[in-house]
Amino acid sequence: MRSLSYYYGAPKQNVTGTVTIGDQTRHLTGSLWMEHQWGNFGISKQPWGTAYVWSAIQFNDGSVFTFRQWYDQQNKPLLNIGRYMHGTPNANPEYGFGEAVQWVPLQTWKSPVSGRNYPVYARLSTPYGTWYYTPIFESYEMPLGYKPYGTSGITLYEGASWIRKDSLTGPIIGKAFLELPTNLTKSFPEMPSQQPKPSGSS
Repeated sequence: MRSLSYYYGAPKQNVTGTVTIGDQTRHLTGSLWMEHQWGNFGISKQPWGTAYVWSAIQFNDGSVFTFRQWYDQQNKPLLNIGRYMHGTPNANPEYGFGEAVQWVPLQTWKSPVSGRNYPVYARLSTPYGTWYYTPIFESYEMPLGYKPYGTSGITLYEGASWIRKDSLTGPIIGKAFLELPTNLTKSFPEMPSQQPKPSGSS
């Protein structure tokens, strides 16, 4: 019964506040996705317990989407245990499981610290449409287990992405938070770019 957890989220909240790092304070206003997850997933013995893609999307039209897709030891997706949620401002959220949602990596970014390949350019196929991920900035890795920060070999990618339609260079229709944990990227292969990198403009 390992890797069970409870989860709730508030997918779109207005926020105003400050973030202080050292002697610098930034005043922020925007929209955030709040979540809370707890359970016994942290002691999972199965590799796929921490080999997954998780993401939360806020679309420009006010709708939201989140999903999780697990992977096995050979970086093959375990589509049968995936889950997703889609919501709009005027309707109750819809939940689903299984192969209806598929994340397909298209290009990777290579970390200069850990040397890992991160699939931050990707296509997401869903019952509600097909969308494309491109990172707002590529370097969102937190290499906690690599020098000079540590020696455990643990690392995590958590960063902001643009959501586009049609292709990796298509119009921007939303933004997303993307999480790629350590077991997913431990042996993820390099995927060279097949086209020019997208700009940040729509």
